[in-house]
Amino acid sequence: FSFSIQPEHCEIKNEDSKKITIKACGEAKVLVNGEPVDDDEEEELHHLDRFFILHCFIVLTVLQGSYWS
Repeated sequence: FSFSIQPEHCEIKNEDSKKITIKACGEAKVLVNGEPVDDDEEEELHHLDRFFILHCFIVLTVLQGSYWS
């Protein structure tokens, strides 16, 4: 286990701007709204969800749809 971002840390998919998912790769640590994402599951992201890529203190917020209108 390393305390930095892995070369393949997580996978984020955007399906026609209707469904966004995140999946941790291997032993990489990713949190969505404070809950860990398992490396064998995709977590669906929703408007204003926050995901953290540990241990480099990267915090991103999902903004979707009418927010930009």
